[in-house]
Amino acid sequence: MGIVPNQVTYLQLLTAISKSKDAEKAEKVFLEAKNNPGAFFCKENKRSFFIEIGVSIQMYNSLILCYTRRHEPEEAMKILREMKNEGLQPDIVCYTTVINAFKNAKNLKKVRNS
Repeated sequence: MGIVPNQVTYLQLLTAISKSKDAEKAEKVFLEAKNNPGAFFCKENKRSFFIEIGVSIQMYNSLILCYTRRHEPEEAMKILREMKNEGLQPDIVCYTTVINAFKNAKNLKKVRNS
């Protein structure tokens, strides 16, 4: 009996890996989630529903946060750009996480120019 991970599973795994700062594992899980789209549970305005997606904004943010924790703001910015290129609109959490990455690296000029 094989249990197939879904997007919720991938998100939880990415969140845990992000805390450990293991970017290599995070990238691997992220790519696996990206290559295995599935149903994702959502709640909006007191309604619950499933939507078919590949990776979510939250997954991108977990990956961005991993690089932020590793003090690699350029990599965090790279993931944000990739997200935009994939057609996903970053939310305030994504932008704030990238800004914090550069702030912690004492390089806010780079954020202003990007």
